[in-house]
Amino acid sequence: MVEGAQRCLVAQLIITSIAAGGLCLVYGVEFLQASIYGGLLGMLNTFILARRVNRGIAAEDLLFHARLGQFERLAVTIVFLVLAFLRLDLLPLPLILTLSLTYLGYFFTDK
Repeated sequence: MVEGAQRCLVAQLIITSIAAGGLCLVYGVEFLQASIYGGLLGMLNTFILARRVNRGIAAEDLLFHARLGQFERLAVTIVFLVLAFLRLDLLPLPLILTLSLTYLGYFFTDK
């Protein structure tokens, strides 16, 4: 995996930990599981993106893999959100909030 993706994943892990801990302290333990799930889903999206982009060598090949990765990320997100809300009965607010916050990892690791 590319060094930039690793830095982004570490930043996202830190953001997820801080957000999950803060939500747990303010709102209670019931927010903890949902916020960790949301953060891990955001990190999974980053991992999929990094894996797909690393497969492209030529410019047109890179674009193909980036598009395929975007479709894969969207499908994974939908499946995991359906699983979280319908099967695991997780709270939507901490899950979506932490999922959104993990995307800040991209901004903290930009060179």
